[in-house]
Amino acid sequence: MDWDKIEKARKGLRTCVESEGIGCPLSCPYYEPCMSDPRHIYSPMMNDVLTEYERMMEQIKALEAARIPRLLTLEEIRALPLGAVIWLEYKAVDEDGYTDISLHPVMRSVCCGDAVLCDGESQTEIDTITLEPDECGGMERYWSARPTDEQRKAVAWDE
Repeated sequence: MDWDKIEKARKGLRTCVESEGIGCPLSCPYYEPCMSDPRHIYSPMMNDVLTEYERMMEQIKALEAARIPRLLTLEEIRALPLGAVIWLEYKAVDEDGYTDISLHPVMRSVCCGDAVLCDGESQTEIDTITLEPDECGGMERYWSARPTDEQRKAVAWDE
């Protein structure tokens, strides 16, 4: 998404609304092309357009922030809506010290009345998730979105 173009459009709308049709200020990023357009007429409806535009931009920013990969807490995992997809990262260390780390999507679902995370092959009841090492020494952590390798390596495992 080109935030510079969006910000330029927002600034143009804002300066147009604030001028209230008296005349376009030189601070408007569209001053030249706008004044050369014979159809240029200020309308009070621009206030509604600007308000709606700013509301939509806040929603877009919130959605984009929500898709930035970050580790989820137990409370966030348990509060997931039905159908939500998150990423499970599992770290296992065998008796020889070999470490295997896997990453795959899981979806919030319901099975036999229990809230579960399933990946198509297996499922885990949400109420049993502890984020602590399991009996074999394996650990799991859950991401809000698919992390890059760099993001995964940048966050230390809580062991």
